[in-house]
Amino acid sequence: MLNLDGTTGTATSSTPVLNTAGGFSVSTWVKLPSLPTHNMTIAAQEGTQNSAFLLQYNYAHTGAPTWAMTTTSGDTAGPTFTFAYSTSVTANQWTHLVGVYNAAAKTTQLYVNGTLADSASG
Repeated sequence: MLNLDGTTGTATSSTPVLNTAGGFSVSTWVKLPSLPTHNMTIAAQEGTQNSAFLLQYNYAHTGAPTWAMTTTSGDTAGPTFTFAYSTSVTANQWTHLVGVYNAAAKTTQLYVNGTLADSASG
């Protein structure tokens, strides 16, 4: 188990953990003590120019607190981003997040506490 305090520390790998050319899923439990007014990435796989995916607390893109699963069209300077969002976030509550990318259907899905929150194509 990895515990981070939200302000310091990260877990990194020198090689990719997922093969993002195909379908994949990523999951985590998260508990935010408060709802900040900036984005916070919980899990991502960085590339040279862009991350293949980001599982996040997202505020800046939506202007409201949401969970988000974001995928990109490629590790390029100007990729297309696909966003799947939740409708709300509750502070100080454990939340189970699962982000899914279906390569065959080209869909990005976000599950919050076992319920599909959003599905986006792209």
